[in-house]
Amino acid sequence: MLELAPAKVNLFLKVIAKRQDGYHEIATLFEKIALFDEIKAFPSNSIDIECTNPDIPTDKKSLSYRTIKSIKDKYGVKKGIKVCIKKNIPVASGLGGGSSDAAAIISLACKIWKLRLSIQEKINIGKELGSDIPFFLANTSYAIGSGKGDIINPIKSKKKIWHLIVNPPIKLLSKDIYELYSADRSLGLTIKPTVDTILPPNLNIDRLKVLTTLLHNDLEKVILAKEPIIRNAKEGLSSFTRGVLVSGSGPSLFAVFETRKEASTVKKQCLQRFQEAQGWRIFVVRTC
Repeated sequence: MLELAPAKVNLFLKVIAKRQDGYHEIATLFEKIALFDEIKAFPSNSIDIECTNPDIPTDKKSLSYRTIKSIKDKYGVKKGIKVCIKKNIPVASGLGGGSSDAAAIISLACKIWKLRLSIQEKINIGKELGSDIPFFLANTSYAIGSGKGDIINPIKSKKKIWHLIVNPPIKLLSKDIYELYSADRSLGLTIKPTVDTILPPNLNIDRLKVLTTLLHNDLEKVILAKEPIIRNAKEGLSSFTRGVLVSGSGPSLFAVFETRKEASTVKKQCLQRFQEAQGWRIFVVRTC
């Protein structure tokens, strides 16, 4: 069985407060994009994980293994599963590849083991494993994420946005970036303002001009200060187009466009500056 695991960008991200459990309360606007990892799964007598990217762990401590083990333990499954991951989404890039892979594995395991779980039951499994996983399990292209990002409020919109994604040749870990953000600011434990006042559930994102005014990421300032290569990349990309933002905890940047032609034109301009031979990766993708 094959499942495509999409990437995501955060069109908006505000850190509201630091929680007592060590995580951060956030308000974010998620968007799924058509950059996919390919996940194949086969019946097996044990848990076996393979990945085309050697940087991705596949042992018992890996997210993929823990995802499978969680389902087996929760539902008393005796059989195993073999999972093969073809990585196309850059690792530790702010595009949610690991979380999306875990969501795809949950769906595949349920199919192979014939577990008839609802979307909410799958989301509940995902919540225990990672903050972004519930979004990838929700049947929506856009959603407001609250709590740790794991409380999902889908947004009904058929709007398709084109993006140019620029991924620098470095990796950033979410945990490190949030710690830097906390160290730079005094975050209380009282959640003010509420998520609904920041991103109302009836948010209309069908007009690109409205959407571009919404683009924001609280983490971007500390990311740009920490990594000059990202700051320089944003300045370079911004010279070609407007609406450029770091996705999530970085390091990937994205820009928004109305058409594929516009995004492809800017990609051609960027290729001289952000060369693949130096480890840069550039994608033109749209909402999925």
